[in-house]
Amino acid sequence: RACRHNLSIWRLEPYLGLGAGAHGAVHGLRYANVRHPAAYVDSIRTGASTSFPLSAAAFETWPVDPETERKERMMLGLRLLEEGVDEAGYQARFGSSLANDFGDTLASLEGLGLVEWQAGRVRLTPRAHLLGNQVFVRFV
Repeated sequence: RACRHNLSIWRLEPYLGLGAGAHGAVHGLRYANVRHPAAYVDSIRTGASTSFPLSAAAFETWPVDPETERKERMMLGLRLLEEGVDEAGYQARFGSSLANDFGDTLASLEGLGLVEWQAGRVRLTPRAHLLGNQVFVRFV
């Protein structure tokens, strides 16, 4: 069975990091909580109030810019072997088409037989399943 947690991350869905060492991603912001359990508990008990989704135990935060998010959508979405990256969903999220943002890269990969278009989705070909990293690196 597919791991729901991994699927959420690969689809760039928001997720909350709760607990020591947990990571989260919400509203274009990623964060990491204090790693040591005792330090985490102490931070929650004595820390200053913060705005959701962050808690007083969040020790590191970093924004994700739109260009990085687009690239990650491709790299992670192509890991979904059956699902791939949906053109309509991509346009709804980013306000741009796959062709506009990655046309040359996708055409090159298609020419090499590593990606294919089916029913409005781009995904790895069966041949590329063992070569996925060679595809993903094009979007990093």
